[in-house]
Amino acid sequence: MVLKKLSGVQAAVQKYDIITALSVLGLNGSAGDLLTYTRMISLLTARYNWRLDELSTGQAEMARMWGVTPRTVKREVKKLLNAEILVCKRQGVKGRVAVYRLNYIQIYRLSEPYWSAVGSDYAGRMAEKTPRPTDNVVRLEFEHAGTAEPITTTSPQWQAICTRLMAEDRSRYTAWYAKLEFIGYSGGVVQLRAQGSFVAQYVKMHLTERLMHELALEFGNDLRLEILS
Repeated sequence: MVLKKLSGVQAAVQKYDIITALSVLGLNGSAGDLLTYTRMISLLTARYNWRLDELSTGQAEMARMWGVTPRTVKREVKKLLNAEILVCKRQGVKGRVAVYRLNYIQIYRLSEPYWSAVGSDYAGRMAEKTPRPTDNVVRLEFEHAGTAEPITTTSPQWQAICTRLMAEDRSRYTAWYAKLEFIGYSGGVVQLRAQGSFVAQYVKMHLTERLMHELALEFGNDLRLEILS
């Protein structure tokens, strides 16, 4: 099952369900968690672009909204990134405002223990939205298998890919790509092993395009990728 797009007649319900999930996470956490998630919710209701699925708000504006210093904003954003509630889409460099998006799967996963406390109707809706891996192997098919020779797990190609991904976004690399182990490449098939089915499913749903671009640079375009868990 895939996550439903936040559009159409049910979009408002889905948005409120996500905000509710963040609310119960804060209410059932520490005092610091409650403050962090309350601040996050204020950004969602005031500044989140649901159509583009992104948040692009400068730290100065966040500081004004929250009534805090820029240092506090940096700490809170880092906390949300470390918790994988937010994912950085584009770093804020050279005067550009950073762009973030919500990590819906992580929000569902963290809030799941509290769904029933909200109500059976809410728990049912959230369960329907949450992707459940049905296979230990995620297969991504591409045209025509190549004939390259097998490459060992110490592949310099994979090391080069990891270096580029880490330089692009260290937090995302640590959260997801670092949890992929390169098994090998043989007969046009690249095999990776994920640290659990949840990681495999997340990579398939959210990072496939970026990962396949990097694999194509090193191994060529004619590939079939298998992610094992």
